[in-house]
Amino acid sequence: MLIIGIIVCFVGVLALVFALRGRVVARGAFCKKCRFDLAGLDLNLPTAQCPECGSQIHQEAARRPLLRGRSRLGLVVAIILMLAGSGAIWAGAAGKSGAIITAMPDGMVIWLTDRGVDKALDELVVRASQVPNSMSVQVWDHAIEAGLAHQADTTIIWDVRWGEVLFQALIQSRMSDERLKQYFVNADEIELTVRDRVHSGASGFGYMLKGESTRNKMMTGGTVDYQLNRSVKTYGVKDEDPIWTRDPNTQIAHIPLWLDSRTSSSGGRSTTWKMHDYFAQEPGNVVDVYFDYEMTLVPIGETEPIFTYTVREEFTIRIIDKDEPIVPTYVDEAAARKVIENLGMSPIRIRTSIQDPKPNYYTQVFSMTFRCQVDLAPLALGVFLSIDGQEVELGKVENSTARGSFAGTVSLGVPPGNESAHESASKIHAMLLRDQSATIILRPNPELAEDLPEFDRILDVEFIFENVPIVIVETYTELNTPDWDGAQLKAILLDD
Repeated sequence: MLIIGIIVCFVGVLALVFALRGRVVARGAFCKKCRFDLAGLDLNLPTAQCPECGSQIHQEAARRPLLRGRSRLGLVVAIILMLAGSGAIWAGAAGKSGAIITAMPDGMVIWLTDRGVDKALDELVVRASQVPNSMSVQVWDHAIEAGLAHQADTTIIWDVRWGEVLFQALIQSRMSDERLKQYFVNADEIELTVRDRVHSGASGFGYMLKGESTRNKMMTGGTVDYQLNRSVKTYGVKDEDPIWTRDPNTQIAHIPLWLDSRTSSSGGRSTTWKMHDYFAQEPGNVVDVYFDYEMTLVPIGETEPIFTYTVREEFTIRIIDKDEPIVPTYVDEAAARKVIENLGMSPIRIRTSIQDPKPNYYTQVFSMTFRCQVDLAPLALGVFLSIDGQEVELGKVENSTARGSFAGTVSLGVPPGNESAHESASKIHAMLLRDQSATIILRPNPELAEDLPEFDRILDVEFIFENVPIVIVETYTELNTPDWDGAQLKAILLDD
């Protein structure tokens, strides 16, 4: 197609030349300037002039011996041939544009990339990923700047190919410290949420810092020799000195940062403290607080950060009456049925015997796994073991819609050196081994979510897992290994 297009286009150009040249329509002597017929004039006189335009015509060079007329039909044919040939050339070039761009120098590839040529960006990714790499410093600088500009423009959809170019620049140590800062800050979305209401006389409130890397997804992935930390640095009451400041000597875990093609996220919950004096007020009052949180990038094996990016946010905490729930409950039968269909539990893992109490060791008696792989209603459930007419509280299962699917382990244990607790646990252990099954109840408890700011409300419904089988394991490793595949037992509603 490409060759045919070139040939057709060449023929069209020839036709255009001949059409413009035209055929001979008259012979004689004519003014070269205005084409006037000079017949009957004495052209040998030195003063001879064209009667039409006044040009001197006594010299032969000022005259033409014949006139030609352009061919209109020829012009039409020529234009049609050139248009058809151009279309064929573009059609043929489109199929081979990748090969053409592959043969271009780096500077031309980056120039085409700047102008939005898709295959040029594909070729840039290939060249950036080559080892050893032959791209010049100037081309790399241009590519990094273009990638960072794309990353910073949140109005356009992130292109993982730019993520790959920037990742290759990162692992090949081609980014300056300033560009590293741009790369990580632009890629990250840090969000701080706080519990905006507390009971009168409370000692603190919950907060959660979450960071999610979205605009650095790439085509491959791997580790880089940096540690990225997101953390709260300090908090306090507005216009006052900080109530708490993180210890600057806090050790950083030297773990290489893993970047891959997926969206990665990290976060942590915590609770303020030493706030009792500020919250010892009548309901209806408010306390304005501030948080300073930061992102820090540290090279592996070093303590001095490459950059520290700090943000301050302010929040208003409202003091409410102790009878007013911090986290309200709601009833939704459809949501409850969805939980029934998707929340699974594993058999109870238990050893044949439990160790004697030890002064410095926490003794586990048994454990169980809960799992859900779809988004559910917000849940904050206390977990209870029902056996021989008594209930033993084991722990909690909680999940907010902000975190979607979840999995977790709940276990019964004995604190170090607590002989009475060990005696009670031993009785429960013996009854479980005797019955070879148990009943597990999940009961809503809004207090479990009070310090978890992602919860605005929880589903008010009770669940029960009946006849949960007992599985005997040999080691504590097995006891503490989450049984995700086994978490298939389904609950029923307590009021069914």
